[in-house]
Amino acid sequence: MIRDRDSKFIAAPTAHNGARQHRPRGCSQVGYHIDYTPDELRERYGSQQNYIDQVTRITRKAKRDGFLVSADADRTIEQAKR
Repeated sequence: MIRDRDSKFIAAPTAHNGARQHRPRGCSQVGYHIDYTPDELRERYGSQQNYIDQVTRITRKAKRDGFLVSADADRTIEQAKR
């Protein structure tokens, strides 16, 4: 499971993160973050419990595959519940 510093889950996102070119001739990019609305979250996950179930499934797989340690996996699931 990949997640950014703000705990917005990529595999089960609650927001859109992106980047756009800032200067026409430069390579500088500007990142942005837009939280999904409650309606968008309902459309994507159906219910809060469904979201929690998805995060739990993805997180447990990442732990089994060696990408997360137990403390991080537990924290990820707890954050999803909030």
